[in-house]
Amino acid sequence: MIKHKAIPQGYMTVGEVAKKMGVTVRTLQYYDKEGLFSPSAESKGGRRLYTDKDLITLHQIISLKFLGFSLDDIKKRLTSLDTPDDIANALTEQADEKRILLSY
Repeated sequence: MIKHKAIPQGYMTVGEVAKKMGVTVRTLQYYDKEGLFSPSAESKGGRRLYTDKDLITLHQIISLKFLGFSLDDIKKRLTSLDTPDDIANALTEQADEKRILLSY
């Protein structure tokens, strides 16, 4: 993890991410502890720092959780989100899973 003296431009603190995404700071800390969602960087003072790309990953986690998947299942389902095609494929897979679950 990269260490920074101050919060650089393009990074958000755990509190900012929690507020934006509608989750608690404690939830984000728990996800980090469980190896599910870790910050991209850490400040010199130990503050977790996140990027917009991290928010995409967190959104995927929240979506899968909403669909009823356990955290272990979510760990297995998280996909690389490096390209627009990766994101589109992940969203399509989530939509397909939701349709399957709702058809029961």
